[in-house]
Amino acid sequence: MKNLANSGQLREIINWGAYGFPERGIDDSTLWIGTLGANTPCHIDTYGCNLVAQIMGRKRWVLFPKSQSSLLSSTRMPYEESSIYSQAGFPRPSLLSHPKLCRTTPYVVTLEPGDVLFVPKHWWHSVENLNFSISINTWLELPSDEEERVREAIVMYQVNSLCQGVHSLDLIHSVFNPNMTDIAVMGPTQALKILSERVFGCNHSKEYNNKEGYGIAKKANLKTESNITMAHPLVGDKVEPMNQAGSIPGMEIVPCLSFSHYMQMVYGDKGEMVHKNISCLSASQNKEAESESDSVNCEQLKLLINVFTDPQVVDVIKTVLDEKLSSLRD
Repeated sequence: MKNLANSGQLREIINWGAYGFPERGIDDSTLWIGTLGANTPCHIDTYGCNLVAQIMGRKRWVLFPKSQSSLLSSTRMPYEESSIYSQAGFPRPSLLSHPKLCRTTPYVVTLEPGDVLFVPKHWWHSVENLNFSISINTWLELPSDEEERVREAIVMYQVNSLCQGVHSLDLIHSVFNPNMTDIAVMGPTQALKILSERVFGCNHSKEYNNKEGYGIAKKANLKTESNITMAHPLVGDKVEPMNQAGSIPGMEIVPCLSFSHYMQMVYGDKGEMVHKNISCLSASQNKEAESESDSVNCEQLKLLINVFTDPQVVDVIKTVLDEKLSSLRD
């Protein structure tokens, strides 16, 4: 992943305006470069939605709608602000350890050079390079992001509180993504300050947005449970503007699959799939048994974090918080 602010050549050829966002340029984009097999675990981004353009190579995207979240075994570990992960082991999931997966209907698409994928808000996605790959994306802000920032601050505060007094680096590294370990050592006063800033900052932004509108999100009329769409091209001389109806020439809807179909794509024949799943599950169980005495504290901490950061718990806290803020304004 690379910031593109100083890439003059790319600045000239990237044009998100073809998709209705002329104000977004290279400064709002991220470059992704990876070798064969490089992958991102299945997760959702809590903020905004996503436009991804494939520049070189091929990349497989597997996506699930928000409505199937209960089937994907969500977790906040490794903890990272704005990312909620699935425990199902994508891109090579196990039906034996996560049987609810068989009820999902993944959307699977392989991006070729020149393809662009729109990922709606809160859609789960796992990504894998099928060869050396270069892609570029931009995250599109939505009005609901202000509310999500409060939820993320609540999650951060819960995780920070539970990790107070934890000094084991191994334990911290098992709970946090490497770029978030500062939360583990942050003092409670600083964590509370961040939470307060998010809460009262969101309240101010909500009043402002009601008066001034919602910027690009309102203009684009983006929906949370929208279909996955793929269109091309985005770069070079082939950029095609949106037509008067607001659609994009060459746009197509990505169809969903049965999960068994997806597993056949990943593992090949069914016998090989079952064998690999059993092997992975057995190896995992053996590893857990061998290290049980050393990982009790780690497992307890993970359990508590998953409980206190569960979306239902966060929603309850957010609801009570909104009620208290409303009573203060009244």
